Amino acid sequence: MCCRRRGLFAALAAGLALCGCVNLAELSAGSVGCPEDEIEVSDDKSGFTVRTWTASCRSKRYFCSNRATASPVVGGGGGTLMASSVQCTPEVGGRQGEDVVPLPATSGGSTAVRPTAARPTHGSSPQGVTRIKASAGHWMIGANLAATPFALELQGAPAKEAQRLWLVLYGRATGLDEKCTPRFMIDGELLELEQASFKRRAHEPVWSVPVELELIERIAEAERSTGRVCDQEFRLDDAAKAVLREYVTRFREELSWGK
Repeated sequence: MCCRRRGLFAALAAGLALCGCVNLAELSAGSVGCPEDEIEVSDDKSGFTVRTWTASCRSKRYFCSNRATASPVVGGGGGTLMASSVQCTPEVGGRQGEDVVPLPATSGGSTAVRPTAARPTHGSSPQGVTRIKASAGHWMIGANLAATPFALELQGAPAKEAQRLWLVLYGRATGLDEKCTPRFMIDGELLELEQASFKRRAHEPVWSVPVELELIERIAEAERSTGRVCDQEFRLDDAAKAVLREYVTRFREELSWGK
């Protein structure tokens, strides 16, 4: 047996799901709405209490997670029951052949939702705002915008985080690595950003930065909005800032609809 667990059968099932002893395509089928034999699994990662993977089906991709939770056994003399729950969230603004990037948890131990981001095609991806319903039932507001030589995405779930979202930068420039930190400047003022996380997808660098909605609004309304990643500079033109303004409006609308 690939995972040793003692106790009830539920404990064993939860352990097997986390330790790689289950068919992830079968586990994903109920959440993504595709038959098991049509699901392709990739980017499988396991931790102590959570396992994540990417499920692809019919030109769509989903970021899936399986988390083990413990609860006392009723009438069990102090025993503990382990159970696992699977959740798959569709990528926002997805296009065929793109990667899914799991984003880090927010600072301070927040339980913020982890939205997914699709890798832009660097110039061929249309700019705009999207609204897609996640498998958990909440709505996610996303945006794609160009900032040559980078592509940017915004992802947020107003029902989960009322003022907080994620800014994702995708770069193609050589020589960029985890030592490079994204920075923004508006009308000559350098903005303070939280620590960015760094990953590579298909050999391209990707940075994910948690930001406040108010900061996005400031960037959108500034006369000049620029940024740098190491020595690579980018600027948001009027079209990109128009997308940001639309994003802020749609985000706040979603908040109001939820009240």
